[in-house]
Amino acid sequence: MFEAMYGLTLLAALLAVGCSPAGVDDSPGIWAQFRGPDGRGIAAESKLPHHWTPEEGIRWRTLLPDGISQPIVSTDRIFAAGGKDIEDKTFSRVVLGLDAATGDILWETDILTGPREKLHYKFSSVAMASPATDGETIFAYFGPRLAALTRDGEVLWNEAIDPEYWNQSRYGAVSSPVLVEDKVLILRDLEHGGGASEGLRSWLAAYSQQDGSLIWKTEWTGTCCSYVTPTLAEHEDGTTQVLVTSSPSIKSFDLETGAELWTIDYPSVQVVPSSSLIGDLFIASGAVHDRLTAGFRLIGSGADTQIEELWSITKAVPEIASPVVYNGILYQVTEAGVASAINAETGKPLKRWRLEPGPYRASMIAGDGKIFAMSARGTVSVWRPEAPFEMLGTNHLPVDTGPYLAMAAAEDCLLLRSRRALYCVDGIEVEAAVEAPAM
Repeated sequence: MFEAMYGLTLLAALLAVGCSPAGVDDSPGIWAQFRGPDGRGIAAESKLPHHWTPEEGIRWRTLLPDGISQPIVSTDRIFAAGGKDIEDKTFSRVVLGLDAATGDILWETDILTGPREKLHYKFSSVAMASPATDGETIFAYFGPRLAALTRDGEVLWNEAIDPEYWNQSRYGAVSSPVLVEDKVLILRDLEHGGGASEGLRSWLAAYSQQDGSLIWKTEWTGTCCSYVTPTLAEHEDGTTQVLVTSSPSIKSFDLETGAELWTIDYPSVQVVPSSSLIGDLFIASGAVHDRLTAGFRLIGSGADTQIEELWSITKAVPEIASPVVYNGILYQVTEAGVASAINAETGKPLKRWRLEPGPYRASMIAGDGKIFAMSARGTVSVWRPEAPFEMLGTNHLPVDTGPYLAMAAAEDCLLLRSRRALYCVDGIEVEAAVEAPAM
């Protein structure tokens, strides 16, 4: 069945008409936001490892404050968020700058200090939202506060944008900031048990990159429990839509004004995996409850956009891990470790197989002709997307630094984050590749 993938390497080019993500730098050595260039999870690197062991193929390991967000990369610097206990029973939320070549911590800057928040879920953290950078400035979001820092860790501004966040949140700030034009976009969807019964509202807001001032804020009711990072769709007419997948709908907002443009049904509950946009094909994938993956065609722009549902599936749908679309194929993995390959244009299942036991919560990434899926146990499965399908490696990391929940790419290096450490993996040479077991 996987042979049906032949010829689909052209699909990305065929789809690249109509609309596209509003881009950031996609050069090697750049992973500037959650899920990297354009938020797609695809690395520009031409050399990524596929085999290593806990003892071999790891260039460096650096212990970090607690956190589960993706690190970001800007050439010679890596930036990460974390949280740690300090004196007087208080807790600090920090941003760190690291040397990409050595892993040395160059600086650590406090953004918010106060009482430790109550975490309602064992995989939650006060540092779940990934930072974002334009190459010169780093933007970090911790729920109550949004801050901007220089590459050397100097605070440019630090604004209280949602002081009551932790009193209204169940799982914490997961949605990462998105940079576009002169704006920083922040999504805050309401949560069950987190204020909906008190008349609170979900919101999407744009803040000035220059000084953190509010540009616009749009509030609404009727959605709940979305932990996605917004997706940008840039159109040929110069307009940009901000797409938000929630429960039970997908909403679009105008980038310049925040006005809601359109809404379509998406009957899933507690949406965590972020969506993908490839040309005019928008794919919403997964949820913790009432799981669904669906593909939509977006035709036109603004409030006149026509939305056509192309396909939907309910089997082997991810709960937490964001999927990746690579060469026209959607790859996704369930929390239990069932991986699948799906024709992104038609929704046709191409192959399904079982990885080592999970849970799988890290967003998948792709690059250098490889797909990567990482379990919380530190097992990283790597496979080649071209037919005939090959499993290139099933690799393990040390187990002494806690669950593994984030991946990113630096130049010639795979970045793997556990709760208490960051690893730069450059791999070791290996010859054998094995065919993946079919389900």
